[in-house]
Amino acid sequence: MGNQTHLREHNFVESAAPPRPLVRDGACILAIGNDAALLATRACVLQKTGYPVRMTTPAEAGALSTKDTFRLVVFGHTLSDQEVTDLLGQFRKASPRSKLLLTCYEPRSTALEGAFDASIQSREGPAALVQKANDLLRGETLPVSEGELLKGR
Repeated sequence: MGNQTHLREHNFVESAAPPRPLVRDGACILAIGNDAALLATRACVLQKTGYPVRMTTPAEAGALSTKDTFRLVVFGHTLSDQEVTDLLGQFRKASPRSKLLLTCYEPRSTALEGAFDASIQSREGPAALVQKANDLLRGETLPVSEGELLKGR
C-alpha cells in the first residue's frame, strides 16, 4: 500500500532542457509497475523521448485507461502475467490508438508479447528503451546512445 500511495501523484514532467519533440496535443507516456524505485528510474529514462511521463501502479492503471489518453503505455517487467493480461485488455478497449510496449526481464509467452505493439527485454538497457519508445511514438528511428542518456541530453 505504501508504494501505491507514493506513486499516485508523481508526474515526471520537469526537466532543465526538454528534449525533442515539443508535445502539442497534451499526450504523454504512462509507465506501469509494482516497484516504486524502478518505476521512477524508468520514468526518468522515458523523459528522453521528449514526452511527459506519468507513473502508476497496476491497481490505478485501469482507471487511468478511461480518463486519459496516452500516446504510449509502458508495462513494466515487475507486473505479473495476470496484471499484464488484464491491463492489456483495458487499454486496448478504452484507448485503442495508444501504443503499448511490454518490458520483460525474461521473454514472456509469444502470444502475450505478440499482443503488444512492441516488447523489449529490460537488460537491453535504457538507450534501447528510449529507442523503442521513439520508434513507437514517432514511427522513426532516432539514435540514442548511452552517453546521451548520461549527459542528460
